[in-house]
Amino acid sequence: MRVTQSGATVSEGLSAADLFWWRVDSPTNPMVVNILFGAEDVLTLAEVRDALRGPVADSLRFHAVPTPHPVGRWRPYLALGLCLGLAGGGLLGWWAAAVTVGGLLGVVLEVACGTPWRWQPVADFSVEDYLRLHTLEEATEEGLHRFVDDSLSQPLDRSRALWQAILIHNVPGGGSGLLFRVHHVIGDGAGLRSWFDAVCLPAKECDANAVNNETPKPRPARVPGRSLQEAMAGWLLCLLLAAHSVWKLLTVPRDSNSPLKGPLTGRKVTARPSPALSVLVSDLQAVGKSHHCSVTLNDTLVAWLAGAFRRFFLAGGLHPDQMLLRVMMPVNLRRPSATPAVENRFGLVLKSLPVHLPTARQRLATVRARMQLLKLGIEAPLGMLLMTGLALLPERVMRAVVGHFVRCTTAVLTNVVGPAVPYRLAGHALQWCTFWVPSAGDMGVGISLYSYCGTMGIGLMVDTGLLSDPQPLVEALREEWREMAALRAAAAEDGGDAPPGLPSEHLWALFQPTVAGGLPASSR
Repeated sequence: MRVTQSGATVSEGLSAADLFWWRVDSPTNPMVVNILFGAEDVLTLAEVRDALRGPVADSLRFHAVPTPHPVGRWRPYLALGLCLGLAGGGLLGWWAAAVTVGGLLGVVLEVACGTPWRWQPVADFSVEDYLRLHTLEEATEEGLHRFVDDSLSQPLDRSRALWQAILIHNVPGGGSGLLFRVHHVIGDGAGLRSWFDAVCLPAKECDANAVNNETPKPRPARVPGRSLQEAMAGWLLCLLLAAHSVWKLLTVPRDSNSPLKGPLTGRKVTARPSPALSVLVSDLQAVGKSHHCSVTLNDTLVAWLAGAFRRFFLAGGLHPDQMLLRVMMPVNLRRPSATPAVENRFGLVLKSLPVHLPTARQRLATVRARMQLLKLGIEAPLGMLLMTGLALLPERVMRAVVGHFVRCTTAVLTNVVGPAVPYRLAGHALQWCTFWVPSAGDMGVGISLYSYCGTMGIGLMVDTGLLSDPQPLVEALREEWREMAALRAAAAEDGGDAPPGLPSEHLWALFQPTVAGGLPASSR
């Protein structure tokens, strides 16, 4: 770790979590984080170049590529085996042969696993080579949307630095668009947010807005004067929750068959800008608090998405009452007080969305309870441990395990907390922002929740092999928000802060996400 001149903290080592996103990358599903900014002013390529040159040159990850160095760990074993083979005989010779074979196996495993890896600086690196200017033929939303979809479908060149910035002119409404494409191996949402803060915010505002992208895992508070029995009961509860997390991961069933699962084409489409995809953060918080004071912003967002998916399935003639739908969610594992470094430090958890529940109030209650269990368990650290282990396995084994968990999930869902004030690049304010998260393996649906200047947006990216147009999902989001807003108005009229009811028949779903009415159908 080191702090760059721009103020960002960057990890110069290539961890196993970083390596996972490098190895799981594929031509049909590139692991690239895409961020689109909109500026009211017309930016020039020279201004963007001058603004990025210093921060990029100061951050090794932005001008280097992961490179395997399959030497090092096996050499001591091989040397020891050769020495014993020369010096010993009889039984000692057998031991020497065994150690030599072990050393040779180490060579094979090192080459097959691709470890250890390092960041290798790109020769003759120049920021200009990673900047591109594109002028739209028509200053329309359709033209901008089509160009973004074409860009998001293209993988980055793995032999060059793993980022790209595209300056877009002739955008609707005037001004400029700026599309950043950054490979996930460079960093996660919190790390990239920290880097953009250092580049696009003054130092004092950067410090004021330094927050993690996902809700950090809180540490249990110490209660003074606890008895030994209470302490032992607390530890027993932690052990039971840990065992439950491991059991859930080992026995997770497949998701139900739906239009959102199937073979991918590699062509990505995004949802067009719509009021249904942008809501004030204050309105979301008010909707959650109208049901119960402990409901968080994340709870409200996940319940909103669960209701939208239920509406989408009903419109398609499916029966969500008998369906399972899981999302893969990243959970930040950094310390709450730490400034996020540009790296990958999060755990992936599988969470079942309550699409089987008929009302928004029930869905919100169930999501709230499940999120509380998530904070108590070890699912997030277990997810990071799993990613670390997969990154060190041979290619075929890693792909097989990733494919198993992909069959058990439908979409990737991430939440990034953005700045409270607009970014400024080269002196120009970036008025709005949209971002799209990649989906690992053969998952074709990515859902990005992001806040920017007090507004919460939703970025939808779907593979055309599943949906040629995500507009039905957008309509479902709009209808679900209307219902949730109506419930808020009804709660305000009642003047109550009563906790949302949780039907007893759904309590078991908190621990084993199956629904009454049958097992889930097999995924395609």
